[in-house]
Amino acid sequence: MRMVLIALFLASVIPIPGIPAQYSNLAAILELGAGARAVGLGGAFLPLADDETAAFYNPAGLGWVKRISLSSFFSQEYETMAYGTVGITLPYIGAELMRLDSGWIKTESGGFSYISQCGVVGVGFALGPVGVGARFKVYQVQSPYTALGWALDPAVLIVTDSLRVGLMLENALSRAVEFSTGASGEWPTGLNLGVALRLHPSEEVEWSASFVADGLFSPEVEISGGIEGWVGGLGVRVGLNPAGPSMGLSVRFSEMRIDLSYRDSGQLGGSYGASVAYKF
Repeated sequence: MRMVLIALFLASVIPIPGIPAQYSNLAAILELGAGARAVGLGGAFLPLADDETAAFYNPAGLGWVKRISLSSFFSQEYETMAYGTVGITLPYIGAELMRLDSGWIKTESGGFSYISQCGVVGVGFALGPVGVGARFKVYQVQSPYTALGWALDPAVLIVTDSLRVGLMLENALSRAVEFSTGASGEWPTGLNLGVALRLHPSEEVEWSASFVADGLFSPEVEISGGIEGWVGGLGVRVGLNPAGPSMGLSVRFSEMRIDLSYRDSGQLGGSYGASVAYKF
């Protein structure tokens, strides 16, 4: 039964013969995230965007990046599919490469394997408390069909001592995803808004609460949120979004951070993830 549900999930990324079309949802690989820290927060990272995944979650946050960092993220999605990312972040610019591989999925008509990938490049600049940026993404499917398309997302981030506000207009400019089957899919335009509150009760303690509304002014607004706490080099977080609850742990050293995440997707099963980031 779970393999059937996973097949239906994959149909949300690309039309597959024998799988109902009502599950169609373009480029769902982007919903899997780019780091275990953000995943543990339920994906509500738009107004934070303060680490090496800023290029993905809100490129305007790159305006505050002072050092070079390398990062990687791997997760076992729904306990079957392999998903991974690698990224590099520099002052004002960052990039992420993402890949999803289902392995062989059996269906009544035989089976298929689904392989897709996405490349993201973000740029951002800050002027006082306001950052502006843009995210350019290229989406490609390798199997069971081929497909290619791109989109551009402008973004804003406002940063104060305790309050952060993020805004992103997804797919403001795009080229439709063209499938080798002759089908095509338009990128849906959506306005995302996030607000985060950050408190520093002491030098060693930090708390953050983040909330994001995706698809404002559309029929299907999705709300996600998370809470994160740090005591010295140890971090813990919980999150919730329409897909289900999530949680995570972190250990932070002087130049390295290791993050672990788990998210529960109900009948699809759980997804375990781990990421490592190193700053130079």
